[in-house]
Amino acid sequence: MRSSAIGVLAGLALGGGGCNLVLGVERDTRPCGDESFSNAAPSDVTAAELFSVSWDGDRMVYASGGVLYEQALPAGEPAAIDATLYPALALALAPEGDAMFITAQVEPPLLQAAVRSGPARWAPDAIVPAGALAGSPSAAEFGPRRVLVRLRFGAPEVQEYEADDNRWAPVGDIHAIGGTFAPNLTPSGLDMVYGDSSGDSPAVFVAHRASTAAWFGAPVAIMAGAHAFPQLLDRCRALYTLDTTDHVVRRYER
Repeated sequence: MRSSAIGVLAGLALGGGGCNLVLGVERDTRPCGDESFSNAAPSDVTAAELFSVSWDGDRMVYASGGVLYEQALPAGEPAAIDATLYPALALALAPEGDAMFITAQVEPPLLQAAVRSGPARWAPDAIVPAGALAGSPSAAEFGPRRVLVRLRFGAPEVQEYEADDNRWAPVGDIHAIGGTFAPNLTPSGLDMVYGDSSGDSPAVFVAHRASTAAWFGAPVAIMAGAHAFPQLLDRCRALYTLDTTDHVVRRYER
């Protein structure tokens, strides 16, 4: 078994191989819909500067006060983790919760990867796609992992990559996507979700595709307001975001 992050992100979880469904989570190969979350009831998760949540919503990683933490949800105790030498600019947890991308807040921003090596313990790995910021990748259950990467911080260009043995191979053309951070994929890889606060009407947007052989269709706003790192989980019924006005991670359920 390979110990690299690409090995885990390609489906070889620490402690064993295979591509099993996350316990308690149903497989769904359909893309999400465009239903709005604007009237959904929010529940506060934690104060944070950035965050990412696992597929079944049982674990999150986040930064607060410049320190990285992981925490079992809904009410576990946070544990500090040492996954990078630098303050983090962005986090993107693999759906299974056993690997993550980290963008180190240096100049220029440095995309890194880490794999879980034990309880609240993470080991760095150098195998990452080219670019500055990575979103949450798809789940190994649905085939070779995909991930969307913003090539330069502050620039619109986004490249999709696919896990290919011991590397991330670019797929298709580079696309211009709004927002600051990389779009997150749903576990199936059929939806991308991102926040864009650059215009007069900041919102969370989602776009869909019928299969990973195609690029996504036109984005649709599903929540108004300035929100960062949005993730669609629980078969598209739950939206996690970081409200950039008060820096609180919230779960919206419809």
